Amino acid sequence: MFQSSRKQFSRTTILCLAMSTAALVQSFFVSAAEYDSRDRRDPFVPLAGVFIEADASGGAILSINDVLLQGIVIGADGMNSAIINDQVMREGDTKDSMEIKSIGEGEIEIIINDQSHKVKLYDE
Repeated sequence: MFQSSRKQFSRTTILCLAMSTAALVQSFFVSAAEYDSRDRRDPFVPLAGVFIEADASGGAILSINDVLLQGIVIGADGMNSAIINDQVMREGDTKDSMEIKSIGEGEIEIIINDQSHKVKLYDE
């Protein structure tokens, strides 16, 4: 009984090591995916409007120039979220001197240093 259990353990160990090694080798040889449009419109580019760029170098949010609105998610349950400077934020969240007052379709309202600002996702 002990011998059978030991063989089973060593087979399982060898199988786990083989699978781990295979996954590790595969991760080194997999290249990044590239989008081939085949002369079609890129689905990740908006149909209308111009994407607004900001100087959001990852530092502290001290002024409106430090805010980069990258996306808005309107939740069915009313829990809206905004992606600001690579962070998912909700209404009422704060970061440095910024507070998210409201998140709507296409724009957010924020307060920075006691001043209210509306930031649109796209420049129209």
